[in-house]
Amino acid sequence: MFAEERRKQILKMLEKKNRIEVSDLSEAFNVSEVTVRRDLKELEKQGLILRTHGGAIQAGSRRFEPSFEEKADRYLQEKEKIGFRASQFINDGETVLIDTGTTTAHIITHLKDKNNLTLVTNGLNIMDKVKLLDTSFEVVLVGGVFKPKTQAFVGPLTENVLKDIRVDKAFIATNGFTLQDGATTPDLIEARIKKTMIEIAQEVYLIFDHSKFDKVTFSKFADLEDIDYIITDRITEDLRQKLSESGIEVIIAD
Repeated sequence: MFAEERRKQILKMLEKKNRIEVSDLSEAFNVSEVTVRRDLKELEKQGLILRTHGGAIQAGSRRFEPSFEEKADRYLQEKEKIGFRASQFINDGETVLIDTGTTTAHIITHLKDKNNLTLVTNGLNIMDKVKLLDTSFEVVLVGGVFKPKTQAFVGPLTENVLKDIRVDKAFIATNGFTLQDGATTPDLIEARIKKTMIEIAQEVYLIFDHSKFDKVTFSKFADLEDIDYIITDRITEDLRQKLSESGIEVIIAD
């Protein structure tokens, strides 16, 4: 079977089920898993599927939420650069909120020399990073219902605690961003937490890699007017200009 025919068959299989595994495809087509991954990469490039850890889903699945592990290694170098650039906007003595996420986590490594810092987070993964630092700054872990898939604490308890806090700056992650729909995430409950983070922050930084542009997931948590800064690894000049006209400063991590 030629590659093109195999890829058509993969798309047909996805029409019948929400998710397919690399190992199952390898067995079905009697080809190596390397060959299957090459097929999936090409289909994703064409915008026909979304690759996940060990498989793929249909591209139009807005409620799909990849796990923390599935996202961690994607665009790793870009996320590291974004995390470093974001850390440069955090000053001694500030109270800073850092959202859970695989990009926001890369901020933590660069905070070890900050003085009199207060860090607020709802992310267990953020706490795991903080524990590795030899630092004396204060950390506030906002509790609630733990969501293993994103390593986040969410729910009414999380929301109520956040409402009683005020922070200088909030660094918030997103699953998708467009001019029309703003910032979106697949989960309604997590969207409420992000909205609350925006409400309690004097300055809002949305941080994400370029793959989140032109993507819309299920639940909106921010309009353009809610965002002060976007920190990303690359952006078209046209989009950057339009965001600037909307009052958002775009910072490129390079």
